[in-house]
Amino acid sequence: CCVNAASLALLDAGVAMCDLVVAATVAVVHEDQVFFDPTRREQNYAALLDVAIFPHLPDGLISADLDAAARALDFDDFDKFLHSAIACARDTAYHLTDIARELITRHIYIREVTAALPPLGASSSSTKRQKMDDDDDGLDNDRGEPVPLKTAVPGGVPMST
Repeated sequence: CCVNAASLALLDAGVAMCDLVVAATVAVVHEDQVFFDPTRREQNYAALLDVAIFPHLPDGLISADLDAAARALDFDDFDKFLHSAIACARDTAYHLTDIARELITRHIYIREVTAALPPLGASSSSTKRQKMDDDDDGLDNDRGEPVPLKTAVPGGVPMST
């Protein structure tokens, strides 16, 4: 559902939110058959109800949209229909919350990794010296003289100097 995707996109972008907005679609084909997240074919022969909720609030219903066939349901059937849709949305919220936790964990990890990196354009001589000493080019970077190599490459054939 696009509402669920938009809610996760806002979270991923770092927009502060009090709760995720979660949506679900429920279809009733007959009074006893309820389909959650119906296919297009099922939608053609059913009464549809779309709901959007704040899942962590007890009365978190934001929106309920009925199609024409659903408006013909009597009140008791509609009440069951609405509660089924809200339960479906809360179940969806459970899965989306797991995805949200994963996104937040990734953002924290990325923030920690990038904080440990030196700033771009850092030109301190110690950073340059460390970089040059680690490049394994066979030169003693302190004196600029060649250093004898034991092997051409790690695990390679021994060379004499």
